[in-house]
Amino acid sequence: PYSLRPTLSRVMTAWGFGAVWLYITTGATLTQYAKLLHVTPFGFGLLAALPFLGALTQLPASLVMERYGWRKPIFLWANLVHRFLWIVIGAMPWLLPMTWWWAGLIGLMLLSSMCAHAATPAWMSWMADLVPPRLRARYFSRRVQFGQIVGLVVTVLMGLLLDRWQGKGTLYLRTCISLALILGGVSGIADILFFFKVPDPRGHAPRPGLGLRELVRRPLADRNFRHFLGYTATMTFATGFVTQFIWLYILDVVHMSNTRANLLLITVPLVMAVLCYPVWGRVVDRFGSKPALMLAGLLVVNGASAWILVQGRYWYY
Repeated sequence: PYSLRPTLSRVMTAWGFGAVWLYITTGATLTQYAKLLHVTPFGFGLLAALPFLGALTQLPASLVMERYGWRKPIFLWANLVHRFLWIVIGAMPWLLPMTWWWAGLIGLMLLSSMCAHAATPAWMSWMADLVPPRLRARYFSRRVQFGQIVGLVVTVLMGLLLDRWQGKGTLYLRTCISLALILGGVSGIADILFFFKVPDPRGHAPRPGLGLRELVRRPLADRNFRHFLGYTATMTFATGFVTQFIWLYILDVVHMSNTRANLLLITVPLVMAVLCYPVWGRVVDRFGSKPALMLAGLLVVNGASAWILVQGRYWYY
């Protein structure tokens, strides 16, 4: 038995630290850091591919969780390694010779991505048991909203910090970003430490005889799941590769400042999300996930066409 309200409050508070990690390690900060570590255009393509390579670890992690029931330990230790690696990434200019910087960044980010994805099935299964269905959509919309408010502050501060130090030279900017990433990694670890006291309400009943073929076959036998898989694959194929190159385009072609780039690509979407997430949460609670997903999908697929209008003089488009 456990008290629901304090438990959910702990999970919410943890995400405050997690959001600091997330918004420090993304956006203009990561792109500028990769450029300072001499990552080539091909290397940026690899960086864009890393989350999808890392996602391959979800299958073996799911198999281990199903066989042995180690749901909470998998989440805790995979995520602790994942966040700790960001401290190593930040310290890399002091740990490796210059010729190894770009390869070190890609290698460490791949390991970090693999650990993050290994923890994902455990997180989803654990939270599905922890948060009652009647509260789930509303609670997670509030959790996301809370993280976005933290993200607004962090993103603006990081943009201003990068612009201030960029004019002082490469060494100063690289040191500034390194220290920021180390701070982000520490905050990310704090996020995970909160979960040591979060109960696992049912645990996960082990199934020692389960094999990988059975693990894959059962969901693929579900027609609805196959349709959803096709939808997800199509959306990922259409949009998943562009993230790194949008930042390069904004910074190197449109020549925006770091602050303006963060405002355009992170802050404005976050403001809209903060305003809209409670509405979407109520829509999901009242009408279900599928109608909300279909409506949101119709709205989001048109966003890419707006990039045709983005120019240095007319950035507000």
